[in-house]
This record gives sequence, C-alpha cells and structure tokens, in this order.
Amino acid sequence: MQELLTALFDHLHVYDGQITGYTARKDREAEVLGLIEAVRRRVIKVGGDGLEPTTSSV
Repeated sequence: MQELLTALFDHLHVYDGQITGYTARKDREAEVLGLIEAVRRRVIKVGGDGLEPTTSSV
C-alpha cells in the first residue's frame, strides 16, 4: 500500500488520524485528479461524518 501511495502523492495531509487532503506528485497530477474525481462520483456523503458507497458501486 505504501508503494502505491508514494507513486501517487508527494504528501498526504492528516488531521486527527484522518486524511484531510493531499498533494499529488507533479508527474502524475492528471492521473491522480482523475482517480479522485472517479471516487467522488461513486460515493455519497452521509451525515457529514463519513462516506458510504452508492448502490451502483457496490
């Protein structure tokens, strides 16, 4: 898992044990942004305190 994260991100911004943001590697920025957007389209925010998969992605 660490190898994948290192391949995609320069930094992961962590607060209180949770990832709150990221800095994509410059050489992979377009791919990372595409992946993040694809994930965002497949999840819905639940009650402001978590993410849950939509039924179409289960």
